[in-house]
Amino acid sequence: MSKEDHEKRFWDNYLVVLSDNNIKPALLPWYARHCEAFIRCYKETRFKQHTRDSIADYFSSLLHDGNKEAWQQRQAIDALKFLFKTIRAPLYREIDWKYWKSSC
Repeated sequence: MSKEDHEKRFWDNYLVVLSDNNIKPALLPWYARHCEAFIRCYKETRFKQHTRDSIADYFSSLLHDGNKEAWQQRQAIDALKFLFKTIRAPLYREIDWKYWKSSC
């Protein structure tokens, strides 16, 4: 399978998870953009190599970003929650997603 096919399958699976969690279709591109921003920040780190610390660092920087409204921060946190759910990473269960969303 080519890299492009693998990436397409990943994003297709991600969209299924979003749909299963009642994310409105109009919001899907925004969720993907939040994930892409995260991926750009950690180009050298595979998803399953992330730790609670790397996620906490990212979320802390997100919360201190003066260019994002609280609802955008919550949406970004949800986007990453569903990303880690999509790949079935153990980290998905280790992160206190509600804590981070309430911190926005």
